[in-house]
Amino acid sequence: MEDEGHMPWSGMDFVTTTTSKMTFAQEFANAVSMVVPSLVVVYHYLFADPATCFWSIYTKAVGGSALLHLPFSFSYHMMCAFDYYEDRVNSMGRKLDQTFIHVASTMCAFGLSGDGLYTASMAILQTWYIIKLWMPGLHDNSFERRSNVFMSVILYTLPMLWRGDHANFVRAFMGSFMLGASAFAFNRYFNGWGHSTSHVVLGVFMHCLLASASTIPAASCPALS
Repeated sequence: MEDEGHMPWSGMDFVTTTTSKMTFAQEFANAVSMVVPSLVVVYHYLFADPATCFWSIYTKAVGGSALLHLPFSFSYHMMCAFDYYEDRVNSMGRKLDQTFIHVASTMCAFGLSGDGLYTASMAILQTWYIIKLWMPGLHDNSFERRSNVFMSVILYTLPMLWRGDHANFVRAFMGSFMLGASAFAFNRYFNGWGHSTSHVVLGVFMHCLLASASTIPAASCPALS
């Protein structure tokens, strides 16, 4: 995701910050903290009890979404940290980062709904969002881009309510996601550390999504079918 600004790195500004510029340390933290959701996926992969059939096609779709998005987000923030871009908002790295947020959203829609038609509808919408990321015009502004991401999260978490998984929905959307989104939106009140804070909170969000996806009956798991 994009921030409000980026301050080129130098030895003097590693630990300094302003209300509107990102330092080397902050962009570096943005990159490293993006690993947290994937670490949650790896934890479940290593320690989930095989007898519970935790890893179905649905949990793999949700977990895979984090792993797929990680390299694009990590590399974008790391290149921002080292001042690679003249204009990091209007850069290929930012567009790739947000493109794969929308790809990941489609994967989560499948993993949390278990419904092919819903996933296809979501894929059409996300494709349109992606096209607009790469197409210049009046629509190409931070408000619309962030609104599209927010709408995507709403759409792929709603199936949790439809399936009656109210507890995980509240923990995921109303709890961890909204908390992280608030830290991101009010980054300046976190002295520039709101973005990395939101990434850390996404680890809790991913845990809740995986827990919800694991409750969908799958043909590969007789215990849930």
